[in-house]
Amino acid sequence: MVKQFKAKKLTIFLSLLLISTFVSCSKIDKETILSPNVTEDIKVEENEVKVTLEKGNRYLNDNDFANAKLTYEKATSIDKVNKDIYLQIKDKYLELTRFDDALYFVQLALNNNTDIDNMKIISDNIKSKFEITSIDKSLYEGESYTLPSELSTKINNENVSIPVTWNNSVINTSTAGTFSYLGTNKEYSRQFNATLTVVPPVVAPVVAPVIPSVVDEEHCYVKNIYKSNGKTYIDVDLVEFLRGNAALEGAIKDNNSKVGTNDDGSKFVPDGYYIRDNVHKQITYEVSQNSTFNLAEFHIYPNSSSNGTITVPVPYDRFESYIKSHINGDYRPNLCLIKFKNNVVYDVSYVYTP
Repeated sequence: MVKQFKAKKLTIFLSLLLISTFVSCSKIDKETILSPNVTEDIKVEENEVKVTLEKGNRYLNDNDFANAKLTYEKATSIDKVNKDIYLQIKDKYLELTRFDDALYFVQLALNNNTDIDNMKIISDNIKSKFEITSIDKSLYEGESYTLPSELSTKINNENVSIPVTWNNSVINTSTAGTFSYLGTNKEYSRQFNATLTVVPPVVAPVVAPVIPSVVDEEHCYVKNIYKSNGKTYIDVDLVEFLRGNAALEGAIKDNNSKVGTNDDGSKFVPDGYYIRDNVHKQITYEVSQNSTFNLAEFHIYPNSSSNGTITVPVPYDRFESYIKSHINGDYRPNLCLIKFKNNVVYDVSYVYTP
């Protein structure tokens, strides 16, 4: 009986000793985790991130985008899983509408497995702000056409030409109709739309158009052609289209650099023509509803062997598309001969210049 009591007391003593030891060790471990050195390290890291972000902000405010990006990348490398760093950088770029840079750091967060669900939502939201570049093209049945391999779009507020991959690169123009194509660029998360309108070939009318008895005609650069309030208008800059001796005399009179000198000292103008445009004045004419429009045959049929002097009638939409594709540069491709009566144009024809 006495032995059992002593054994029981010994068991209780050992249990108390074990509990005391366990509690003491836990306390020591706890103190180690919360040591002043570790706390100080955290503060140093947080301060380094803050200083680096502020430095990146200064670069960004000075439009030094290259150094801003490098500095922001350094900030994220200090603490790769801190979502607030990525969000702060993203917001700074969005303030300047630099959507591509903002998307870059959101994608960097995803690559580092940081706040994945939220970052995916932010990524989709930024991508929705990208403009979708669209192109429209009118073609005749049987006309060959290849979708462009590169198109210009805005990347961080600058026009950049980037490669385009189309969902269908084979263009079939054997049937009239309107056809849409989707293009993408995965690197920049961009989308493109191409709408091709295929129309039947132009058939010359059986009945010749009625031509006014009194005819005026002028050469001009066509600056624009458009419809307004049910009527068609054409903006032109009238010019003199001189040939032969008249071309040489006009060029010499204007002291134009186009005048050349032969070996025998005689003067000449290349290609035998001279366009005189000394008075830059835009004039607007109304265009008759029955007006005819003519373009060079090779504009319509790329495989045509004819030179530019042969023209064919085209629908208004095709002529308008051709004019508008040349109004932002050299106007020489828009040189035309217009015929009109009482200031109403009834015929517009492309004029070929070598």
